[in-house]
Amino acid sequence: MLATIPARAADPDPKLSGQALTILKKYCAKCHHDAYEVEGYDVLDHKSLVNPDTSYVVPAKPDKSELWVRVGVKGNMPPKKIQLRPSQEEKDVLKKWIEAGAPPFAAIVQEKARPFKCEKDALAVIHKHVTNSPQADRPFLRYFTLTNLHDNPAVTEKDLRLVRAALSKLANSLSWKPRIVPPKTVDPEQTVVVIDLRDYGWDQFNIWKEVAKIYPYGLDHETDPDEQLRSYFKDIVRETSCDLPYLRADWFISSASRPGLYHTILCLPDCASELERKLGVHMQDNYEKNKLARAGFAHSNISAQNRMVERHDALYGAYWKSYDFKPNNPKGNLFELPLGPAFTGNSFNRMAFEQDGGEIIFNLPNGLQAYLLVDRNDRRINDGPPDVVGDSTQVSGTTQIVNGLSCMACHNLGMKPFKDEIRAGKAVQGEARDKVYQLYPQQKKMDEYVKEDEERFQRSVQRATAGFLQADDDKNIDVRKMEEPIGVVALGFQRELALPDVAYELGYADPKELGLIIKNNRELIQKGLASLPEGGRIKRESWETIRGTSLFQQAARILDKGTPLRPID
Repeated sequence: MLATIPARAADPDPKLSGQALTILKKYCAKCHHDAYEVEGYDVLDHKSLVNPDTSYVVPAKPDKSELWVRVGVKGNMPPKKIQLRPSQEEKDVLKKWIEAGAPPFAAIVQEKARPFKCEKDALAVIHKHVTNSPQADRPFLRYFTLTNLHDNPAVTEKDLRLVRAALSKLANSLSWKPRIVPPKTVDPEQTVVVIDLRDYGWDQFNIWKEVAKIYPYGLDHETDPDEQLRSYFKDIVRETSCDLPYLRADWFISSASRPGLYHTILCLPDCASELERKLGVHMQDNYEKNKLARAGFAHSNISAQNRMVERHDALYGAYWKSYDFKPNNPKGNLFELPLGPAFTGNSFNRMAFEQDGGEIIFNLPNGLQAYLLVDRNDRRINDGPPDVVGDSTQVSGTTQIVNGLSCMACHNLGMKPFKDEIRAGKAVQGEARDKVYQLYPQQKKMDEYVKEDEERFQRSVQRATAGFLQADDDKNIDVRKMEEPIGVVALGFQRELALPDVAYELGYADPKELGLIIKNNRELIQKGLASLPEGGRIKRESWETIRGTSLFQQAARILDKGTPLRPID
C-alpha cells in the first residue's frame, strides 16, 4: 500500500499483472520495497524486477527467475519467521505472469487521475460542513483528512476505501457505546471524514485532547498570508472550540491502534481484575462453579509453548483469556498442571499451572472486540514478552505483539479456531480428572462458543466497514474475505518515505518541485532531507519525531506551508 509505482506502457493483460502485483505487495514488499534487504531489488518497481543485469524476473522464463525459484520451487520465501506465504493459487498467478512475459504493472496507474487537493481544499470542505451544522453540534465535530493519500497516484481507490474502512472499524473499536456508527464523508472525493465525539464517548475525559497532544502533523494557519486559508482556519477553530479539530486519517489509524493511545481512548484499566469487574466477570467463582469453558493445546500461531484459553460470559458477550508460558517455566506444562492458576481456596492448587502472561479479548457493547495484554500478575502491559509470544506477520513492524494493533490484525474474523488436547490427556486422575472434564468441555461445545462469538463480531465489522469496502469491483464481495484494514493501513503508514510521499504530505502536486527546492535549501539539507531527490528515504519515525516540533512541522515551516501547532492544554 502507498507504494510509488511509475507509469508504464499499456499492459497486454492488465488483470494478470494486477493480480501479480497484489501478491507481491502482500508477501514480498515488506523486505523488498518498504526496506531493501537486497539493494536494488524492488518488487513493486517493474524495471527493477526485469532488469537484464539481474535474474530476479526473466520474462517468459519462470525457471530462470529467482523470484519464482525462491517462492514457487524452493518455497523458502518469504522467510520462515514471517510464515505468511502465498497459497498455491497465488503461486500459479505469479508463474503465469512470468510466462506471459512479465507484463508491466499498468493496472495500478490506469485509474482516472484524481484532482490535487491541498490543505486549503481540505479546510474549505471542513469549513463548509461545520458552518452548515447545527450550532449545538459544532463543539463535538472532529475531522479526519485523506488528502495526502488522495494526491498520491500510487494509492488506488481500493487503498482509499481500505483507509476509510480502517478508520471506521478503529473508531468503533475504541467505543463503549452500544451502536456501530460509521464516520461520514463530507465531500464528493471523500477526502474528509467527520465524526461526532458523542457517538463514541470521546466527549468525556479530554480524549481528543490526549490524542492531539502527540499529533506530529499539526499546522497553524492563523497568520498565513493567504487570507482565505487564514479565515477558514480561524472559523473552524472557533466553531469547534478546538485548536486542532482535524487529523490525518492514516496517522490516527496507526497511532490509536497501539499503546498508549489505544489504552487511553478505551480507558483500559491497569489490571485485569478491574476490567473483569467492569464486565461482570467473576473468575474464581466461575472456576469453582464450572461456569467457564477451557481448551489447552501444545502449539499455537503466536507461542512456541503450550497455551490455554478460557471463555466466560460477560456483560456484552464474551470474555476470553489466554494463559501463556516462558520456555523454561517448571509450572508451565498444562498437560501435567491443567487446573490453575493457583488461588486461595482452589482445591487443586497442587495441580495448578503458573502463567507468565496472557491476552484478553472481550466484546464491547457494539459487538466489536477489544484487547488487553497482561503479565503474570495480571497487570496491563503494552506488548507481549518475546520469549512468551511473537507475531510472525510483523504487523507492528517487528515480531513483537503490541496490544491493540497486533490483536486486531490477528483476530480479523474474531476468535481463532483451536483444538483442545487437555481433556483427552491422562496426566491427572480422580477428582482432578473430574474437574478437568468439567472445565474443558468436548470440542463440539467449544466450537459452538467460538462460532457464536465469531458471528457477533463479524456482524459488527460488517456494519462498520461494508459501506466503505463494497464499491466498484468489490460491491458484492464478502467483507470477511477482504484484508483486515487496520493492520494493512498501519503497516503501510510505517514504511520508509520516498520523495513523492514526503511531497504529497507537504502539499506539493509535483514531487520534482520539492526535490529541486531541497537541493537548493540549506535548512532542509541540514534537517536530513538531502538524500530524497537522489532516491533516498527517511524513516517514518524520524519524520514525526517530537522534540517540541516534528521534522514534518519544521519542514513545513521552512517551506511556508504553515507553522508548527501544538494543542493548548
